[in-house]
Parts: sequence; C-alpha cells; structure tokens
Amino acid sequence: SGINAGAHTNSKDANNKLIRQLNKSLKTPPRALPPKSDDEIVEALIAELHRDVDRTPNVSPKNVPQDNLTKQQRTVLKSLKSNTNIRICRGDKSGNTVILDTNDYKNECLRILRDPNTYTTLPKVPTNKYRTQLDALLQTCNIDTKHTLHPLLLPKHPKIAYFYCTIKDHKDRESWINWGDGRLLPKGRPIVATMGTLLHPLSRFANDLLEPAVTRLESNLKGTDDFLSALPRDIGPDCTLISLDVVDMYTNITHDVGCRALRQALSEDTHFTQQTLISLDNFILLVRFILEHNYFT
Repeated sequence: SGINAGAHTNSKDANNKLIRQLNKSLKTPPRALPPKSDDEIVEALIAELHRDVDRTPNVSPKNVPQDNLTKQQRTVLKSLKSNTNIRICRGDKSGNTVILDTNDYKNECLRILRDPNTYTTLPKVPTNKYRTQLDALLQTCNIDTKHTLHPLLLPKHPKIAYFYCTIKDHKDRESWINWGDGRLLPKGRPIVATMGTLLHPLSRFANDLLEPAVTRLESNLKGTDDFLSALPRDIGPDCTLISLDVVDMYTNITHDVGCRALRQALSEDTHFTQQTLISLDNFILLVRFILEHNYFT
C-alpha cells in the first residue's frame, strides 16, 4: 500500500484520512512474496528464520514473567545510574561490580594514557585519511575493488573507537596505587572498544586466519588446565618451578618484533598458505596496518 503525502493540507478531515491510510498500510500484509534468491546462503538464513518464528511461543499477559525488583529498588538503580559523581565499572577478572569516584576513575585513565611510550595525541581524527590508506593497501594486496572481500574490509561509515578501563580489583593490594592521600586504589586495564570502527572488519579477518595457526603452535596453551596437563607427572627434587609475569605484555611488544615472530611462525605453518590466496608478505602488511593505525577517543 502507498500513501499520497504530496497534497499538503491543514484540514482536520484530510489529516484524519491520512492517519487512517497510514494505519491501513501498516496493517496490510504484502500481496506477494519477493522472488526466491539464487543465493543458497540467503535462502538457508530465511529458512532458519521461519523455523525460529515457528518455535517462538505465543506470549500472553499471563505468561509474562514478573519483575524481580521492587519499585523502590528500580528507583535506587536509576538514581545510581544518573549519579555523575560515581563510576560503575566492571571488575577485570573478578566478575565484580566496582564503584569508583568519578575523579579517581578519570585520574587512572589519564595515568595510563600519559605513557609516552605507548600512546600519543593526534591533532585531528584521522578516519578519512586512514580509510584512503586502507583502500590503497587492499588493492596492493590484490584485494581489488571487484573482489567481494574488499568492500567487506572497508567500512563506508566507520565509527570512532572509544577508550575505557576495567578495574583490576583481583590484584593484591601491594600492587594498588597510592595517590598520596592515604587511599589505595586498584589499577585499571585499558580497553579500546572497536566494534563498528574502521579496523574492526580487518581485525576479525586477521583473527580468523590466525586463530587456527596459533592453536597449532607447540607453545600454545588454552589455559591453566592445559598447562597443568602439559606438566610431567613426577617432578624431581632437583627441579624448580618458575613463574613469570609480564607487565603490560601487549603494549610492550614492539611492532617490529611482533611482526617478525608472526612471519616466522606462519612461514613454518604449511596449513596457513592453504587458507587464503593472500601471500604471507601481504598478510603481514595488513597486520602491521592494524597495529600502526589504532586510534580512539
């Protein structure tokens, strides 16, 4: 159904007629379904969507779950959310909810960002400049404009990444910061949210190619359980267990060292060259672009 909004009028009857026509158009189902797509993936997604709709139970007012919070509790939560004097943060690894004074949170973020060896201030937002450079790089890597992968890796309207901190409340108090007024506060872990940004598709592309290769490395460990299973059953009295903790590991790995290590690992992986038509040299160029073009607000 269509609505003729070309003839403008201020009469009440005409406005009511327009409203009735709008309501009718919203309620009237389409007269015909679009033609079936030749894309098998699209048709599979449509079929799955139909199955999801069929499995969705009808929800009546009687089946709607009751709110598990009282009106007073909701009011308190709303008040906390709107309180600009506090910052409600997520614990880094503890899963706790951490509440900090807003000024303390800002000071911790500034302390991290003022590290001249890791961060630098940009004179202006470089989105357009970096997007042009990425476009040229994708063509250099033989991902030309006709390739279906090229537009997927080059967002048209990218967002700007933003910086925030999770709080390391799980660390011992000896590692907390003394701000000089007798208060000890836990350190923050810098996080850059990149969803929807210029580098997000390229980063996912690189990650999807690297993840299988990383799991094939002899030094790869999935976690503590994997580490314990790799240890010998019996440890002799002449053995010494040594534990090392790297401070700010990711930001302390220089780009050159990281890319050299990556090139060496992938060059020894016979499976990697079978996963993509992109050469190892071009893949390293893409990874380096990700590393050297991170920016956020």
